Amino acid sequence: EEGELDTLDYNRKVQVLYFLDMGYMERIGKKNRGHVKLRGSFMESYCPAGPMANGKQLMWVEQGVLKAKDIEAEYIGCYDGTGFMAFEGKPGFVADEKTGEDGSWGGYLKNVVGWGKGSA
Repeated sequence: EEGELDTLDYNRKVQVLYFLDMGYMERIGKKNRGHVKLRGSFMESYCPAGPMANGKQLMWVEQGVLKAKDIEAEYIGCYDGTGFMAFEGKPGFVADEKTGEDGSWGGYLKNVVGWGKGSA
Protein backbone atom coordinates (compact mmCIF):
# COMPACT_ATOMS: atom_id res chain seq x y z
CA GLU A 1 0.00 0.00 0.00
CA GLU A 2 1.25 3.47 -0.82
CA GLY A 3 3.08 5.20 2.00
CA GLU A 4 3.90 2.04 3.98
CA LEU A 5 7.46 1.45 5.06
CA ASP A 6 9.42 -1.27 3.27
CA THR A 7 10.37 -2.71 6.65
CA LEU A 8 6.75 -3.70 7.21
CA ASP A 9 6.74 -5.85 4.07
CA TYR A 10 7.67 -9.20 5.58
CA ASN A 11 6.04 -12.41 6.70
CA ARG A 12 4.88 -12.49 10.27
CA LYS A 13 3.93 -15.46 12.38
CA VAL A 14 1.89 -15.00 15.51
CA GLN A 15 0.98 -17.77 17.90
CA VAL A 16 -1.31 -17.40 20.87
CA LEU A 17 -1.05 -20.07 23.53
CA TYR A 18 -3.13 -20.50 26.67
CA PHE A 19 -1.94 -22.33 29.75
CA LEU A 20 -3.85 -22.93 32.96
CA ASP A 21 -0.87 -21.55 34.85
CA MET A 22 2.83 -20.85 34.28
CA GLY A 23 3.79 -24.31 35.56
CA TYR A 24 2.07 -25.90 32.55
CA MET A 25 4.03 -23.67 30.18
CA GLU A 26 7.32 -24.50 31.86
CA ARG A 27 6.56 -28.23 31.85
CA ILE A 28 5.72 -28.42 28.16
CA GLY A 29 8.82 -26.38 27.31
CA LYS A 30 11.05 -28.84 29.14
CA LYS A 31 9.35 -32.16 28.34
CA ASN A 32 7.87 -31.89 24.85
CA ARG A 33 10.44 -33.66 22.66
CA GLY A 34 9.64 -31.59 19.60
CA HIS A 35 10.05 -28.34 21.51
CA VAL A 36 13.27 -29.46 23.20
CA LYS A 37 14.74 -30.51 19.84
CA LEU A 38 13.66 -27.25 18.19
CA ARG A 39 15.09 -25.15 21.01
CA GLY A 40 18.37 -27.11 20.90
CA SER A 41 18.81 -26.73 17.14
CA PHE A 42 17.91 -23.04 17.34
CA MET A 43 20.46 -22.40 20.08
CA GLU A 44 23.10 -24.39 18.19
CA SER A 45 22.55 -22.33 15.05
CA TYR A 46 22.29 -18.90 16.65
CA CYS A 47 24.86 -19.21 19.45
CA PRO A 48 27.99 -17.02 19.07
CA ALA A 49 29.88 -19.91 17.40
CA GLY A 50 26.93 -21.09 15.26
CA PRO A 51 26.50 -20.70 11.50
CA MET A 52 23.80 -18.04 11.97
CA ALA A 53 25.61 -16.07 14.67
CA ASN A 54 25.79 -13.00 12.45
CA GLY A 55 22.28 -13.34 11.09
CA LYS A 56 19.80 -10.51 11.42
CA GLN A 57 16.79 -11.99 13.13
CA LEU A 58 14.37 -10.18 15.36
CA MET A 59 12.34 -12.33 17.71
CA TRP A 60 10.45 -11.55 20.84
CA VAL A 61 8.05 -13.27 23.16
CA GLU A 62 5.32 -11.48 25.03
CA GLN A 63 3.70 -12.98 28.05
CA GLY A 64 0.56 -11.81 29.72
CA VAL A 65 -1.26 -13.00 32.79
CA LEU A 66 -4.97 -12.34 32.58
CA LYS A 67 -7.58 -12.32 35.27
CA ALA A 68 -10.67 -14.39 34.54
CA LYS A 69 -12.77 -11.33 33.75
CA ASP A 70 -10.19 -9.97 31.29
CA ILE A 71 -10.53 -12.53 28.49
CA GLU A 72 -13.08 -12.85 25.75
CA ALA A 73 -12.52 -14.79 22.53
CA GLU A 74 -14.55 -15.53 19.45
CA TYR A 75 -14.20 -18.54 17.16
CA ILE A 76 -15.83 -18.54 13.77
CA GLY A 77 -15.63 -21.55 11.48
CA CYS A 78 -13.22 -23.48 13.72
CA TYR A 79 -13.15 -27.20 14.33
CA ASP A 80 -14.93 -28.50 17.43
CA GLY A 81 -12.61 -29.29 20.32
CA THR A 82 -9.80 -26.95 19.25
CA GLY A 83 -8.41 -23.99 21.15
CA PHE A 84 -10.55 -22.83 24.04
CA MET A 85 -13.39 -25.04 22.80
CA ALA A 86 -11.53 -27.96 24.37
CA PHE A 87 -12.51 -26.48 27.75
CA GLU A 88 -16.24 -26.72 27.05
CA GLY A 89 -18.00 -28.34 29.98
CA LYS A 90 -15.22 -27.50 32.44
CA PRO A 91 -16.11 -25.58 35.60
CA GLY A 92 -15.87 -21.85 35.06
CA PHE A 93 -16.28 -22.07 31.30
CA VAL A 94 -19.31 -20.47 29.71
CA ALA A 95 -19.80 -20.59 25.95
CA ASP A 96 -22.62 -19.23 23.84
CA GLU A 97 -22.95 -21.22 20.64
CA LYS A 98 -24.26 -19.50 17.54
CA THR A 99 -24.55 -20.80 14.04
CA GLY A 100 -24.00 -18.34 11.22
CA GLU A 101 -25.75 -18.40 7.87
CA ASP A 102 -22.89 -20.51 6.51
CA GLY A 103 -23.29 -23.08 9.29
CA SER A 104 -20.09 -22.06 11.06
CA TRP A 105 -19.74 -22.42 14.80
CA GLY A 106 -18.90 -19.36 16.83
CA GLY A 107 -18.10 -19.58 20.53
CA TYR A 108 -17.78 -16.70 22.89
CA LEU A 109 -15.96 -17.06 26.17
CA LYS A 110 -17.69 -15.08 28.84
CA ASN A 111 -17.34 -14.98 32.58
CA VAL A 112 -14.33 -17.26 32.51
CA VAL A 113 -13.63 -17.97 36.15
CA GLY A 114 -11.83 -20.56 38.19
CA TRP A 115 -9.09 -21.48 35.73
CA GLY A 116 -5.83 -22.46 37.30
CA LYS A 117 -4.40 -25.16 39.52
CA GLY A 118 -7.02 -27.55 40.77
CA SER A 119 -9.85 -26.12 38.67
CA ALA A 120 -9.39 -27.89 35.33
